[in-house]
Amino acid sequence: METIKTKPIDSLIYLDESGIDDNEEYPYAWSKKGPRIYALKPGKRQKRLSIISALHENTLKAPFVFEGSCNREVFETYLLEFCFQWLNQAKLLLWIMRAFIRTEKLRLSLKALDAICFICPLIHLILTL
Repeated sequence: METIKTKPIDSLIYLDESGIDDNEEYPYAWSKKGPRIYALKPGKRQKRLSIISALHENTLKAPFVFEGSCNREVFETYLLEFCFQWLNQAKLLLWIMRAFIRTEKLRLSLKALDAICFICPLIHLILTL
């Protein structure tokens, strides 16, 4: 966390991924007092939409929306194809996707940019900044 505090805010890039299923339902209902309400909820997932994006200087950079779940190949492609154009503006990358940094290809690419990768839980980032 001390590394983050010593860097200027314009040198930080925060990467994150999120997704949502298309059958998300609100689990509660309202009714008049007395009768119980029953509803149908689909049991299987139809499709999942995911987004990966970077936050730099209060603007979203390179948002990437795709169908399906995020895995190492998708994240690697996103970072190498979409982000490396402007990634040299910053020197500190922050993200919470710990499993994706384990690849040698990503490590070598980030080393070539002379960027520091800092993997942190989201709550630590919020409390630090």
